[in-house]
Amino acid sequence: MADVCRTIRHRGAFALDTEFVTEHTYYPELALVQIALPDEIFLIDPLAVPDLGEVWDLVADPSIVSIMHGAEQEARFCWQETGRMPGALFDVQLAVAFTGARFPLNYASLVQTVLGVRTRQNQTRTDWIRRPLAAAQLCYAVEDVDHLFPVHERLMDQLHELDRVSWLEEENAERLASVEHDLNHPRWWRVSGTQGLSRRSLAAVRELFFWREEVASRRDMPRRRVLRDDLIVSAASALPATEDALRRLRGFEKRQSREVEEVLDRVRRAIDMPESELPESRRPRGQQSLARMLSLLMEAVLEETCVDQQVDASLVGTASDLRELVRWHLAGREDASLPALKRGWRAAVCGDILEAVLAGEVHVSVADPAGRRPLAIERADQA
Repeated sequence: MADVCRTIRHRGAFALDTEFVTEHTYYPELALVQIALPDEIFLIDPLAVPDLGEVWDLVADPSIVSIMHGAEQEARFCWQETGRMPGALFDVQLAVAFTGARFPLNYASLVQTVLGVRTRQNQTRTDWIRRPLAAAQLCYAVEDVDHLFPVHERLMDQLHELDRVSWLEEENAERLASVEHDLNHPRWWRVSGTQGLSRRSLAAVRELFFWREEVASRRDMPRRRVLRDDLIVSAASALPATEDALRRLRGFEKRQSREVEEVLDRVRRAIDMPESELPESRRPRGQQSLARMLSLLMEAVLEETCVDQQVDASLVGTASDLRELVRWHLAGREDASLPALKRGWRAAVCGDILEAVLAGEVHVSVADPAGRRPLAIERADQA
């Protein structure tokens, strides 16, 4: 492996993929690492070679290009091993979206789209931890990196032709920063089912979320096996003050006494928390409804605009991004932080036209209801 790493440093680029299992541990369990150079492919067994620090140092090195497909989990592995994000990542799944392809494309569809080559993706549900690996698994693992170098070369040519290399670099940096932020500051508010909860109940959700993180990490087990999201919300909503009250909630009847006491301790912290320390509640329902209604119109305009710009709308902005833009506009554009759709390459694609729609400066009409481009979008002064 030392020879391989020296070769990579000399060449300045390599392709990487991993296979991992998430069912049994707190962090995903690395089961296989695939590395490709233009003329060689290597498979590394992390169960036999547990110290892969050299490999992740290469990924983190900003002077070495690492070519991957859908690299979020690999970025997490890199951060866990080195404390750094990938230094010069080229994510082909992200790159192809800037050439007009759908986002996200799976590996087989991407290779077919870019190179016109069919791949065999028949081991996606395989058990990568079990040894020995079968010949079919090894062939699948090889093919997962076999095409990354030619895909990279083709996409770089297209991105230069479209003058979108800087768009890819900007988006890649934002996504890696988001992954790093999540690793350092887990987003407790993403617990599902918290809509409509009071501020004190939201405080209980936050307390239980971080308790679950502590327990799952200590026991090295999946979070859901400690406490599912619906049970967190159930306890936070009821705010039980006694063991009897907690055990009356479905899902807590047979919990061990020690665990019940720990859950109650976190709930009591929320109950006793000063008002000033409670998390903010969600926006008023009326404001949410208005933002949602306007964002539906904006979604149609975004789709139409992205067709013209040859970039997939799902990469440009989500429904949440559109609602953020609407709320920012309705608030008089006074927020110091610009919404995502008004920053960087997204602003160049759609920011101006979307804000013009909100300002009433654009006419939107149905031109061809049965066509691929059903909407007509015109500036008011040109209509």
